[in-house]
Amino acid sequence: MATSMDKAAIQEAYSEVMADKNNVEWAAFTFTDNTLGVTAKGQDFDEFKSNFGPDNRGFGYIKIAVRLFLSFQPL
Repeated sequence: MATSMDKAAIQEAYSEVMADKNNVEWAAFTFTDNTLGVTAKGQDFDEFKSNFGPDNRGFGYIKIAVRLFLSFQPL
C-alpha cells in the first residue's frame, strides 16, 4: 500500500509551532488509513501525549524554550 501525506497542512502546523507569537507549542501527526496528517495542535504537554497510544503511528513537533544566563567574569 502506498503512503501519502497532507504536506501543506503539515508544513503549516510546523510553522505554527516554530512561531513565537502564538499559543501553539506542539503539533501531533498521525496516520489515518495510509495518509499522514495533522491530528492536533496545542499548548499542554499532557494533551500532546494523549494523541499517541500503543496502536498509533505518527510523530510530533514540540517547541522547547531554553533560557541561558551566562556570566563571564574578567580574569
